[in-house]
Amino acid sequence: MTRNPTDLEAEALSARADALQQLRRYAEALAAYDAALALKSDFAAAWNNRGIALHELGHHEAALASYERALSLQPDFALAWNNRGNTLLDLKDYAAALASQSRALQLEPNLVEALNNRGNLLRHFNRHAEALESYDRAVALRPDFAEAHTNRAHALREMNRIDEAREAYQTVVGLVPDRVGPYRKLASVTRLTYDHPCYLALERFAGRRDQLSPQDRIELHFALADALTQLGADEPAFAHVLQGNALQRRLTGYDEAATMARYAWVRQTFTRDHLQACAGGGDLSDSPVFIIGMPRSGSTLIEQVLASHPEVYGAGEYEAFSDALGECVRGKAGEGLAETAILGALSAPDFTAIGAAYERRIGYLGGIGRAHRRVVDKTLPNFMQLGLIHLALPNARFIHARRNPVETCLSCFSKLLGTASFSFELGELGRYYAAYDALMAHWRAVLPAGVLLEVDYEAMVGDLPAQVRRLLAHCGLAWDPACLAFERNPRPVATASALQVRQPLYSGAVRRRRPAPELIAALMAALGPLGSAAAES
Repeated sequence: MTRNPTDLEAEALSARADALQQLRRYAEALAAYDAALALKSDFAAAWNNRGIALHELGHHEAALASYERALSLQPDFALAWNNRGNTLLDLKDYAAALASQSRALQLEPNLVEALNNRGNLLRHFNRHAEALESYDRAVALRPDFAEAHTNRAHALREMNRIDEAREAYQTVVGLVPDRVGPYRKLASVTRLTYDHPCYLALERFAGRRDQLSPQDRIELHFALADALTQLGADEPAFAHVLQGNALQRRLTGYDEAATMARYAWVRQTFTRDHLQACAGGGDLSDSPVFIIGMPRSGSTLIEQVLASHPEVYGAGEYEAFSDALGECVRGKAGEGLAETAILGALSAPDFTAIGAAYERRIGYLGGIGRAHRRVVDKTLPNFMQLGLIHLALPNARFIHARRNPVETCLSCFSKLLGTASFSFELGELGRYYAAYDALMAHWRAVLPAGVLLEVDYEAMVGDLPAQVRRLLAHCGLAWDPACLAFERNPRPVATASALQVRQPLYSGAVRRRRPAPELIAALMAALGPLGSAAAES
C-alpha cells in the first residue's frame, strides 16, 4: 500500500527533530516538530516529543498542552503519560504528577523511566518504602540504570539504612566511574582513611582536575573537604571549601540586590497594622507547626525531637505553603499585576483559600493519621513569609531555630547547599544572615504574642529536657520521654543533617574549629555586630 507523501515528509521532519533533540538543540527540534505537525496534525509521537523540547526549554505549560494533545490522540501512550508527569512535577502539581506516572505504569508496567520518576514522587510524599519498591523494580529491569540506582541510594540513606545505602552508592560508582558526584555521596556514608579506596579515588580525580567538568570540580572540592574534615585535616579541608564555593558562585545566578529589596518590601508591607487589617480569614486548623530559620541552625534536630512525640508528624522540607501561595498568585496574574502587588492586596477570602490549599497539599503526605495533632513543616525559607502564613493559618505555631551566627554561616559555607544560592561567597552569606536576622526581629515585633518560639541550638545541647518542655508546651502537647530519645526515631530524614540526628547530642557539635581570621574576614565584616558578639560567645 502506497504511503501518503505528506505523511512521509512529516515523519522525516519528526525524525530530524528527534536527532536534534538528542544533540540538545531543543529550539531547532521544536521548529522541526512544528513543521511535521503542520503536515500531520494527528501525529501523536511528534506531539509527545515536541512536549519534551518545550519542557527542556522551560515552557512547561506549553509542554503540558503538547502531551495532552498526544494523549487525546493515543490514550494508551505510556511514555507520554510519563513525560506529562515530569512536567506536572516542575509545575509543582505533585498529586497530578504521581497520578500521571501511575497511569504510565498501568499501561506499561516495565517502563523503567516511569518507575524511577514515580519513586522520586513517592519520596517527595514521605512514602519511602513504596519509593524503594519502585526503584528496586527499575534497577531489576535495567541493572545499568545509574539514575535509579542513585535515587535508590538516596532513599536508603534517608531511611537510615546506611550499610545498604553505601552498597548502593558503590554500585553507582561502578556504573559511572568517571563522575565525582557518586564518590562524594559514597564518602558521606563511609568512615574514611587515607588509604580507603574512596579517598584514593578522590585523590586521583584531584590529580586531573583540569580535565573535569565545572560541576565535577565543584563536587570534588566539597568531597575532599568533607573527607579531610573527617580525617581531622581542617586547614586543607577549608582550602577545598573556598575553592568549591568560588566555582559554584560562578555558576549561580544569585541576585543580592533583588534579595535585599525583597526583605525591605516584606518589612514595609507586613506591618502590625496590615496584619490586623487583613485578619479574619484563613483556615482555622491548629495542626501546622512551622520550623523556620537558616540552614544548619539545628532545625532538623528540633523537628526530630518533635516528630518523636506520638502526636506529631514530621513533614520535612515540604514546600506546601509556597506552592499554595503560588497557586493563588497565578490565579490573579491575569489581572496584569506584579507579584508584590498581588501579595500586598490579598484579602481575608484569599487567605482562607490559601490556608485550605496548604492543608490539602499537606494531606497528600504518607503516614499522617488521626493521632497526629500536629504536623511539623520544616521549610526553612518560610521565615520570609511569616505574615502571609499567619494570615492564612492563624492558629499555626512558629518555631525559630537559631544558632551562633558565625557557626551557622560557616556550616552553610562548608556544605554544597544547592538551594541556598546566597551561601557561596562569604560576604554575601554574612549580609544575607544579617538581613534574615533583621527580618526575624521584625516578625517578633508584629506577630501576636505566643505565636513564635525561639529555640537556640546551643541551649538544646546544653539542656535538652528543658528545651523539649518548651517546645511541647508551645505546641500544646503533653510531655513524652520519647522526645529525649530522638535518635531512635526511624522516620526518614532527607536533610544534610540526616546522619547527625541519628546520634545522641554531643557538646562537640556546638562549635567547630574556626579557620584563620584572614580567611573569614569578609564574613565577619558582613555580619558586623552579629559577628563580633558571636566571636565572644
